[in-house]
Amino acid sequence: MSFAVAIGTFDGVHLGHRRVLETALETGLPVRVLTLHPHPRTVVQGNLVELLTTIERRLELIRELGVAEAVVLDFTADRARQEPEAFAATELAGASVVVAGEDFRFGHRQRGDLELLERLGFEVRPVPLLEGVSSSEIRRRLHAGEER
Repeated sequence: MSFAVAIGTFDGVHLGHRRVLETALETGLPVRVLTLHPHPRTVVQGNLVELLTTIERRLELIRELGVAEAVVLDFTADRARQEPEAFAATELAGASVVVAGEDFRFGHRQRGDLELLERLGFEVRPVPLLEGVSSSEIRRRLHAGEER
């Protein structure tokens, strides 16, 4: 059976992430979330990224939004070197619709994008970014002591 996949790190499950999940649920297909752990920057750049939520809390928030299936992909150095086409063939097998933020990139050196997924035959539903809403921006504001 075909399904929709929502893909991303989803740290903090903020409003932008919620829009991605809602868009996936609106397809009417069963939805699978693919989330990455640890944060890709921790592996690729060697920078420890302070997460907004634990992986357990992230999965709980995703379930609370109505998504029954969430898969945590172990983000390793090998996965970071994986070509985008190979990632799509293995991790997106069986999906007919892919939903992600419009700036979503994946695969070795972030060579994969939503246009590539379309060329590979997936129906793609890009979700527009919300200005000022990102996990990185939320982390920056928290460190600066800003409330909003």
